[in-house]
Amino acid sequence: GTDEMNKLSDKIQSGAKAFLVTEYKYLSIFVLLVFAVLVILYSVDPPTGAGNGDRVDGIRAGACFLAGAMLSAGAGWAGMIVATDANVRTTQAADKQGLAVA
Repeated sequence: GTDEMNKLSDKIQSGAKAFLVTEYKYLSIFVLLVFAVLVILYSVDPPTGAGNGDRVDGIRAGACFLAGAMLSAGAGWAGMIVATDANVRTTQAADKQGLAVA
């Protein structure tokens, strides 16, 4: 893209990153609370249907939830970066070759 497009793209990407950082700060509080609840509930009363129901089930459940939340956050971060990078290329394609190409 042109210098003007790249400057605008950088500002948009900076704003998107700032949004995600703020969102993830608040979301991390929720994730940690749910993690703690899962660990406590499944440690105090482990499920008995699938296995022997040992006390480590709480840690397993909490760790799986935490891993899922972190992978989801990473996917959201990567998606936002890719989307904001693609915008300037799409804009240049539409500007140079028309909307049908973009």
